[in-house]
Amino acid sequence: MNHSFFIRTKKTLDPTDILDLISEDYPIVVFNKDFPDLSLIYEGRSSRAISILKIDNGYEVRLPMLSSEYDFYFVEDIVKLLCDMAFVDGYEAQGGEVKGSSDFFLPQNFEFRLKDDVRFIKEHLGKFGSSIEFPCDVCNIFVGYDYLRRTGVSVTSEDKRFHSLLTAAMAQTLHFLMDKTHNNDDLELHSKKNPELCKTVSYFRYPDDNDIDYFAFGEVIALEDARLKEHIDILYKDFKKIVPQGWTRVDETQFNFVPFTDQSWEEFFNKAKELQWDGSFDTGDAIDSEPGSLFMPSELIGSTHGYDFRDGSHQDFGYSKEDVELLLDFGKAIESGTSDYFNQACLKCDLGILYSNGIGVELDCHKAVYWYEKAVQDGDDCARCNLADILRKGTGGVEKDYRRAFEIYQTVEQPYGPFRVGYMYEHGMGVEKDMSMAIKWYKKGSSHFLAAKRLKELGIDPDEEFDFY
Repeated sequence: MNHSFFIRTKKTLDPTDILDLISEDYPIVVFNKDFPDLSLIYEGRSSRAISILKIDNGYEVRLPMLSSEYDFYFVEDIVKLLCDMAFVDGYEAQGGEVKGSSDFFLPQNFEFRLKDDVRFIKEHLGKFGSSIEFPCDVCNIFVGYDYLRRTGVSVTSEDKRFHSLLTAAMAQTLHFLMDKTHNNDDLELHSKKNPELCKTVSYFRYPDDNDIDYFAFGEVIALEDARLKEHIDILYKDFKKIVPQGWTRVDETQFNFVPFTDQSWEEFFNKAKELQWDGSFDTGDAIDSEPGSLFMPSELIGSTHGYDFRDGSHQDFGYSKEDVELLLDFGKAIESGTSDYFNQACLKCDLGILYSNGIGVELDCHKAVYWYEKAVQDGDDCARCNLADILRKGTGGVEKDYRRAFEIYQTVEQPYGPFRVGYMYEHGMGVEKDMSMAIKWYKKGSSHFLAAKRLKELGIDPDEEFDFY
């Protein structure tokens, strides 16, 4: 779902002037420089290309689905800029007219289909070998479990968290790709000529990096010998023919691999040279995209559960054997200081979930607390909730600590945190009983179904306006 903002004007704007003014405040990468469509991203922040389109009666600024949080503010400034350039005092969003620009973030401007979008993503990730393609203005992006784990995205995440982590991961990879190509024209050319041939981010740079980075753009894998400074391209369908012994397929585009030695890399690279892509390619030879044709879905070995904070509906989050093995490997890398993953906080939280639920490992709440503590230090909000719950309940032999739990709940950004602070004020757990403070915190967390339920029991309208100090 795109989110569009319309500036109605008869004035003709120069696209070069627009881009020059935007670049004064933002580092940008421009894909299309001329109307009817300017296409650009906020470098280092955007996850999707933003479009400024010339329409019959003015201009449209289009914010794509799965845009990053930074894109919202970026687009706000673009809309303000176009209003100033066209000498208009407002714009239209979602079919409604907005005077001035101070109300840009009105809810009606951003009625995002977040829940539907994330449900679609999760269903496809969990269905057949866990990979999904996102159509992108710049190129087609394929995502799989391994890459999600590497970047800290967990399919067990609650909707908003999953969405924000996924967009951050996409942004990281998009910019990694640009850095590797060193030429944005090449990136644009690949996508225009044949979207299936967009270069992959799966770079091998031996001996510095013998890793496949689990996030593929199309059919071409780039292999680079950093020592020889030699670079070759190989089609994914040919790559599968020379996969080294000991490698196992995770899904259509990903492999678990045995690290290269000098000798095994040389042998592999020489085989790849014989399959050098010559630029001709029949898209009919692409990997079979029929769901389930090359792999079987992962079997879940355990799950944890939660509740939708809005209505209390039950939610199950499953882990496969592959998930557990990946997370444990990540844990070892984090402990040894060799981890290069983008979002370690989320991975640490997931490790805590494994141990607190005994999923693929022996149930051990002390180890769970160990990993939750690490995740909390890195600012993970889900870990705050889980750690405080264990300390409040004294789960699995962990000593109860009401005071610490109370302090942690106060820092939780999700509405569950304020609800629990109110609960502890009401029952005098870790703090002196204070019903007025309990009600204040319940009101602060009133979007959580438990807080709303308790307020109704106390004869208070959860939706009533309330100033919290």
